[in-house]
Amino acid sequence: MLPKQKDVEIPLLKVLVELGGQGKPKEIFPLVTKQFPEIREEDLAEVLASGNNKWINRVQWARYELVNKGEMYSPSRGIWAITDKGRQRIEKKAVSESQPSVVNFVELYEEYENSFRSQLLIRLNELSSRQFELFARKLLQVYGFVEVEVTNTSSDGGIDGYGKLLLGLATMNVAFQCKRWQGNVGRPEVDKFRGAIQGEFEQGVFFCYFRLHSTS
Repeated sequence: MLPKQKDVEIPLLKVLVELGGQGKPKEIFPLVTKQFPEIREEDLAEVLASGNNKWINRVQWARYELVNKGEMYSPSRGIWAITDKGRQRIEKKAVSESQPSVVNFVELYEEYENSFRSQLLIRLNELSSRQFELFARKLLQVYGFVEVEVTNTSSDGGIDGYGKLLLGLATMNVAFQCKRWQGNVGRPEVDKFRGAIQGEFEQGVFFCYFRLHSTS
């Protein structure tokens, strides 16, 4: 069984220290894997619905979270590096492991909240395009939409689903589109969607979910 993303962070930082502070992903991945002897060959062979390798994807998300925390950065393209803050975290971890543990409930809550957000992003990233469309339908239903349907076909600029938003005694026809994207969605994509819903629908909802790409 693969370790959780939060459990990959410290080993990833330690590997960077072992490499002198920085390294390329192709040399980092196997060293991080060695930190978890319980990982089996069949675990390493697992793939996501998107076709990406599950373990590599998990390490990438750990790196993404560490960059957000200021503990890793990329000094140049294709290079992962540890920051002084990352080194301090390793040192702090070593000290805490050598002392009796004291529960800090504020830190515990913050750790849980950060972990929950990260795990949610991971789960969304693991969904196929069709699975994300079905997820979008359920999300709209929770927010009060009715008669929500997902279309059988999908194309750029098209409509992935539609439904009705209850407004008192009236309803508003709403369409939605789901798009897997890297970075910010451009204005042309939004304009295409607006053009597709003209006339039949009164409002559109654009769902965009971030996709990680391997850095070599």
